[in-house]
Amino acid sequence: MGHRHIVTNIDLTPQGEVEHHYIGEWKYEIPLFFFPLFCIPVQSKELKNYSLKPSYLLYFKMKEALPIFEQFHQWIQDHIDELIPQEHQPLYIESYKKQLYYFNHLEGDSLLLDGSDVYNMSEGGHKALAKEYLATLEELAAEFRELLNNNVSVDQFNQSDIASYFFPHSTFQEYLNNDDANYGWDWLEVAFQPNYDFLHFEENERWGIKTLEGEIILPPIYEGIGEFEKSGLAYIILNDKCGLIDKTGKIVLEPIWDYVSDTTISYISKDENNFDAYDTVITCSLKKDEKHALYNLSTQTYLTDFIYDDIELLSEEYFNVLQGNLYAVFNYKGKECIPFTSTAPFEYYYHYFCGKHKNKDIMYSNEFGFMGNYDFSDISEIYTGNCLMVPSANGPKLKKIINAQGELVLDNIKTAEGLTDKCIKVITEEGTSIYDIEIKAFLFEPIKGRIEKYILMNVNLQVGQVYVSSGKKKGVYDCIKRLWAIPLQVAIDLIILSEDVYAIKNNLWTITPMETTTPVMGNCDYIALHPLDNTPQAIIVYKDDKVYTWTDGSLQLLPNTQLIALATRMHYNAEGEVGLFRPYFEEQGIHFTLQDYKNLEPYYITKIKDYYLAHDYTALYEQILTFAEDLNNDELLQDLGYRHLTEEAYLDYPKAMKLFLKASELGNHYAATNIGYMYFESLGVAYDSEKGVEYYKLGAERGNNQAKLNLAYLYYEGAEGIEMNFEEAIQYFLPLDKVWGFYVANYIADCYYLLGQYKLALKYIKKDLKEEDRLGSFLMGKFYNLGLEVKQDTAKAIEYFEQAVEKGYVHAATDLLYIYAYDEGFKNSEKLAHYLTLARENDIYIPEELQQKSFLKKILGKWFK
Repeated sequence: MGHRHIVTNIDLTPQGEVEHHYIGEWKYEIPLFFFPLFCIPVQSKELKNYSLKPSYLLYFKMKEALPIFEQFHQWIQDHIDELIPQEHQPLYIESYKKQLYYFNHLEGDSLLLDGSDVYNMSEGGHKALAKEYLATLEELAAEFRELLNNNVSVDQFNQSDIASYFFPHSTFQEYLNNDDANYGWDWLEVAFQPNYDFLHFEENERWGIKTLEGEIILPPIYEGIGEFEKSGLAYIILNDKCGLIDKTGKIVLEPIWDYVSDTTISYISKDENNFDAYDTVITCSLKKDEKHALYNLSTQTYLTDFIYDDIELLSEEYFNVLQGNLYAVFNYKGKECIPFTSTAPFEYYYHYFCGKHKNKDIMYSNEFGFMGNYDFSDISEIYTGNCLMVPSANGPKLKKIINAQGELVLDNIKTAEGLTDKCIKVITEEGTSIYDIEIKAFLFEPIKGRIEKYILMNVNLQVGQVYVSSGKKKGVYDCIKRLWAIPLQVAIDLIILSEDVYAIKNNLWTITPMETTTPVMGNCDYIALHPLDNTPQAIIVYKDDKVYTWTDGSLQLLPNTQLIALATRMHYNAEGEVGLFRPYFEEQGIHFTLQDYKNLEPYYITKIKDYYLAHDYTALYEQILTFAEDLNNDELLQDLGYRHLTEEAYLDYPKAMKLFLKASELGNHYAATNIGYMYFESLGVAYDSEKGVEYYKLGAERGNNQAKLNLAYLYYEGAEGIEMNFEEAIQYFLPLDKVWGFYVANYIADCYYLLGQYKLALKYIKKDLKEEDRLGSFLMGKFYNLGLEVKQDTAKAIEYFEQAVEKGYVHAATDLLYIYAYDEGFKNSEKLAHYLTLARENDIYIPEELQQKSFLKKILGKWFK
């Protein structure tokens, strides 16, 4: 797992990467909001195409993955009433629309993830860890796409590996409605551009505003318009005077001022018991006649007189105020919070105010008390009890901890890190320990080792717990209870299993009650936690070649239903667990019954089917396939139907149709597509283009790319009962242009060409030339020959036509015949003879006149045959 994810938008070219735009930086994992865009990685073998080598840098095909992003949000919208409170749904829709617009309009088609800052560097180099992380992402991406394609329920999504990875201790509902995320938008760097909802535009040196969709909100009447701030206001300039407007274009502050500062917005509680009851106060500073004052925009009242030399916004609630040579800090109410003491503007850092006085640094707390002569670069935030780490007077390498009042908490430390709201990890000369600021004491003697709040290993830390390691000893300390949840002891590995017990490994694993060291179960080969079926965290024990669950203080053989569910978790090979699981699973597999599968949540049926196929469990796959109709699982019905459609030993078209219809009723897109295919190919049913199109469209609506391609071909080429319709064809070709493995730029280009939309056609001609050149050279020849969107150039047209013929598109020979026979500047008997021969050999259209011997003798001369 990456500690920091630094993501950039790039283009991949044969010469390497071209950086365009910084996307954002995220801690610990890629936010699930954007994970769909990382579902199509650039494989190592592909890197050489871009003059790149495998490294700690990871590349992803963002534009190709955009349909997955849209599919994910369509799934969210399909379940929106279950996922998002009704009053917040408009906020989600707005956030999604902005994200979709943003990603669609990024210059580059790929994403670069810098994986250099990762955990556990002692366990391997950057390159190796990045490779391992990419493998994890690919496994997650495979399941993620499967979840979407199966249109799982929210409950099934919450039981998936995706859930275990992204939100192990909560639900997708809680993750999605994170107050800090704004449904993903606030986790993008672009969110710091306050007016991203709008576009400024200029006409005749005047500025206006329009929406992302192009709707004009404000006509171009101002000399300048600023960014919309958090307050929803933007400055305007008219006749060299400043004012403010809101997002509807309405004037909030008349443009009569010499200067208007940035605005600040504050929320004043009206009822401390009701967080939704508050007043909104918007404040700014105004300038006239070289003097400044604070102004309340909400009440349209002055907060100070025009007596100050400068007023500038310092933070969301505070202003730097200059009078003479000294600065003070005022709040949004116009109250002086810090007196005129600083000879330089105050800086606001970690809720602290830093200034200068007589060449010395000065620092004030967020409670406005003087804390000492510190600069903001001296401060390190600990995130516990408003404590700060600052330099100690006792040595250049020593630090001390002070509180918000500047009072000493601890001195002579090397470094510190907040663990909880009361506990701080402290490193001193004596070692590492935990200091509790409430009881003002260390919780245990210093150790020579590590104390970690976050750890890659699956320790399963609970709230307030930290992992402690010292030499060969390991343990878990509970900062809230102020005791050892797992006493420090010699161990290779450990994991918290529940509130009552933990597991620890030396040679073998044992199960031990919390806060003790005396096992209640020993000699276990392996112990793990897995979410199984309706059990959020089942304790799985491998012992004596069998698989058990630890329930109510005792071992119980894992029932077949849960054993089947456990198999779907085995794609993560956690320290040999797979090797212990498989022999027992294979031994028990011969006893599986229909009822064992019926007892499973429906979601697991698809998972276990895929597991059987992936691991060559042929007999078990054949068995579950026979249960397809009893289990009423769409994928099994589809698989069984496909067998009756394609495998000679099982051919039974009526049976296939019956199974496909059942699967399609359950939402299977493959089945709908196969039904359409059977109607067009008259397999067990009469040819019916109307029904065929109906089911192809159903498959396409459900996301089946083959159905989209089939429809595109039908409208492009025409068929019995279907007329050619290039506009319809384009609608199905276009989504495939972003899908890996589908090269349709040539068809899109040809459709636009045939519809006379030459500018759009040229865009896809260039794309086809870059990718496959299936039709690009031929169409580019047409454009140069006819002067469409390019300057007419017969020489270049010939070059492209001949290139098309060389690449196999022999129909370009007809255009060459016209040029070499009739174009006065380019007549060529030898080449005309060559392309006539080629046209005859390939049964290609030859103009009627060029088929007449008398005419040919005249223009071919010695080349006439």
